[in-house]
Amino acid sequence: MKKIILIALLLFCTISTLTYAQGITSTIKPYNEIITSEVVTKKDFLQVHLLKNKLYLEIPLVMLNQDMLFVKHDVHSAYKQMKWIKSDDKIHLIIPEIQSRVGNIIPVIKGSTTKKITPATFPIMAMGRNKSSYVIDATSLFLNPPGQLPGSGHIIFDDLMAINKVIATDNTIEVKTTKTITSKDGPITVDADFSLLLLPEPMMPRLFDHRMGFGFEGSGSGNRKPTRAAIARWRLEKKHPNQAVSDPIKAITLYFDPATPAKLKPYLKAGVEAWLPAFEDAGFKNAIVVKEPPVNDKNWSLNSMRYSYIRWFDETHYRGKENYGSAGAGIITDHRTGEILKGDVLLGGGYNYLFNRYFVRCSPLDARAQKYPFPDDLMGELFQSLIAHEVGHVFGLRDGNYGEYMYPFEKMRDKVWLERMGHTPSMMNYARENFIIQPEDHIPPALLHQKVGPTDLYSIRWGYTPFNDAHTPDDELPYLEKIVSEQNTIPWYRFRKSFSPFLYEPETLDEIVESSNPIKATALGIQNLKRVLQLIPSATQNERGDQIKKKLYKETLNLWVNQMKMVVSLIGGHTTQHKSGAQEGTVHNPIPASRQKEAVAFLIKEAFHPPLWMAPPNILNRLEVDFDANPISNSVNIIAPRQIKILEGLLSKPRLENIEVIRRTTKNAYSLIDLLEDLHEGLWSELKSRAVEINPYRQEMQMAYITMLKKSIETENPDKRYLPQFAISKYDALSYTRGVLFSALKTLEKSIEDALKNTKDSVTKAHLELCLLEIKQHKS
Repeated sequence: MKKIILIALLLFCTISTLTYAQGITSTIKPYNEIITSEVVTKKDFLQVHLLKNKLYLEIPLVMLNQDMLFVKHDVHSAYKQMKWIKSDDKIHLIIPEIQSRVGNIIPVIKGSTTKKITPATFPIMAMGRNKSSYVIDATSLFLNPPGQLPGSGHIIFDDLMAINKVIATDNTIEVKTTKTITSKDGPITVDADFSLLLLPEPMMPRLFDHRMGFGFEGSGSGNRKPTRAAIARWRLEKKHPNQAVSDPIKAITLYFDPATPAKLKPYLKAGVEAWLPAFEDAGFKNAIVVKEPPVNDKNWSLNSMRYSYIRWFDETHYRGKENYGSAGAGIITDHRTGEILKGDVLLGGGYNYLFNRYFVRCSPLDARAQKYPFPDDLMGELFQSLIAHEVGHVFGLRDGNYGEYMYPFEKMRDKVWLERMGHTPSMMNYARENFIIQPEDHIPPALLHQKVGPTDLYSIRWGYTPFNDAHTPDDELPYLEKIVSEQNTIPWYRFRKSFSPFLYEPETLDEIVESSNPIKATALGIQNLKRVLQLIPSATQNERGDQIKKKLYKETLNLWVNQMKMVVSLIGGHTTQHKSGAQEGTVHNPIPASRQKEAVAFLIKEAFHPPLWMAPPNILNRLEVDFDANPISNSVNIIAPRQIKILEGLLSKPRLENIEVIRRTTKNAYSLIDLLEDLHEGLWSELKSRAVEINPYRQEMQMAYITMLKKSIETENPDKRYLPQFAISKYDALSYTRGVLFSALKTLEKSIEDALKNTKDSVTKAHLELCLLEIKQHKS
C-alpha cells in the first residue's frame, strides 16, 4: 500500500511540474517559427534578425549581465549604459548603477541609491538552436525607445516608421530607422540611428584632479568637482612599453565626413595634427591619424560607434541660415573607466562668424582681411585654428582658462616668443586671435592665430603618460603629483574654470588676449579698434547692402566691452591657484591695490569719458533705425549703454562685497572708500568747474551711478550664485558696506548742491536737480 501511495505522489509531482513548466514556456515558440527562412540575419556579439519591419535580437546566455551601451546618434549623441538580464520567461533591459573602477559607484539617478531602472521588458519568443540563446522582439526598442533611454519622449506614428538597415560588426549593432513624430509644427519625419555596443574590457582609469583641465566620465565640460572620478581619455597603449616614445597599439583616428569641402581638408588635418607633439611628450608618436573614410567598407556609416569623425554640417543654403556657423565636439565615454570610445569634431558650414571675428581683431594687421570675402588661404587658417580647439575636447580637455593672466605682456609682440609659445598658453582658452599686436611690430599674420601651446603639451603629458610600474589608479598619484607641482613655478600651467565675466578673477575671462598686464593690453587693443572702424567702409563697399557693415560695427563695440571687462576684473579681484592639501601657500591672492587703482583711472579715462571714436559718422549714418532696438541711431544711444554696462559690472553687489572681504583680510588693500572716492573724482569731475556743463553721455553715466549705489544700499540678498565661497557668508550683516555707499551718496548730494550755484546751462541744471531728487528719494 505504501508503495502505491509513493508512486501516486511521484506521479502527482511530475504532472504538477510539467504543468508549471508549460505555463512558463507557453509564449515560447519553436526557433524556426520565429526565425524563418525569410529573415536577414547579421551576426556579432548578438545576432540580429530582420524580417520586413520586425527586428529580433538573439542574445546568447554569455551576454546576459554584460555591460553594454545604448546610443542614439545625433549632432551630440546621447547614451546610457545597460545590461540584459533574464527572469522567468522574460528578458529585462536594465540601466544599472555603474561600478566605477576608481572604487566608487556612479548612481543611476544623481543623489539616489537606486540600484537599477528597468525601462523595458521583452518576452522570450524562442530559444536558440542550441538552447544557449534567447530571441526577443526588439523592434520597439529602436523605433520607439522606452523612457530613460535616449530617443524616447516623442509621440510616434506607428504606421509611419521603418527599420531601414542593420549592421552587426566589431562588437557593435547599428540600427538605422525612419520615423514620423509629433512636433510643435506638426508631424515631422526624421532619420534616427542607434547603436548597441558591447563595452570593452575595462582599462585602468586615471584619477580626476581639479587642478588639471580634464573632464571626467560623464561630465562634459561641467564645473563639478567630484571627490573621486576617472578623467576622460583615450585608451593609448604603447606597442613597445619599454621605449620612451613608441607608436600606440591603436591610434586615435578621425575620419573626414564626405561633405567636408576639399579645399579645407589640408587645414583641418593640420589643426588636428598640431597636437602630435603633445602626445610625443606623453610618450606616443603617431598617436593621431586623420584620414578619408574607407572606400570598400560596405558597413561604413556616419552614425556609428566604430568611427570618430570630423563632421560637417552645412545649413547655409537654407533661407534664414545664410550666416549660420558653429563648432563643437562630442565624446562618448565608458563611465566605468573614463575611456573615450568615440569623439567627433562638429563643424558648422558657415564662415561669416569666423570672418567677422577675425576682421575686428586683425584686419589692421593682415591685408588679406581688409576686403570681403576672405581668400581661401585665410579661411583655411581660421578653420585650422578652430578645429585645433575643438579636437582638444575630443582628447578629453575642457574649455577653461589656462594661465592666461600669467603670460608675460612684454612677450605678446615678440616674434620669437610667438613662434615658440604663442600668445596664449593653451588652445583651450577663448583668447581668440592676437589683437594687441601693432602694425609697426611687423608680425607675420600666421602668428596672429591661436595655436596649441605649452600648457596643452603639459596637460596631455599629465593625462596620457603611462607609468609602467603603476598597477592601480592610486599607484599613479606620486607621478601625477610631480607633474602637477610644476604649476608652482610655471604659472601658465594652471587651470581655472570660467565664471561670470564681471567677477573677480582676471584669469577667467574670454574673448580677449589676457596677459600679465591687462591695462596695457587693453590700451593696445583700443588702438587697433580705432583702425578697424576706419577699415569697415572700404572692406564692405562691394556688398549689396549694409548688413555686414552693421555686423562688423557691432562686433567692434562688443570687443571694446570685453576688453573693458578685463580691466574691471582687476578691481576687487584676485588670482587663484587650485591646491592639494600638501601644497603650501594661499589659494586666493588679491590683486595689488596699486594695480586696482590704476585700473579705475584707466576706466575713467577710456570708458567713463565718452569714447567718441566709437561713433564715426560714415558708419553711424548708414545704420538702419533698428540698430540695438533704438528708434534712432545716434552716438549717445550707442555709446552710453555700453559705458553703463561697464559701470554696472564695476559696482555690482558681489564685487563690492568682495572688495570688503579683501579689505578685512589684507593689509593696505584697495578699499571700497578708495573706489568710491576715485569714482567721485572721475565721474563727477565737472562739478568742480567754474561753469558747470555736462554732456549727454556723462549725464547718462551719472544718473546710472546714483541708481546703482541706491540699489546696492538696499538690503535684499545678492545673487549668491556668482559669489566665491569665501564671500558668501553673512552678506546681509555687512552694514559697513552699505554705510560706505550711503556716505558716498551724501557726499555727492553736497557736491551737487554746491555745483548748482555755478550752473547756468539749463540742460545741465535740470540734470543736476534730477540727480538730487533721485538721491533724496532713497529709502534708507
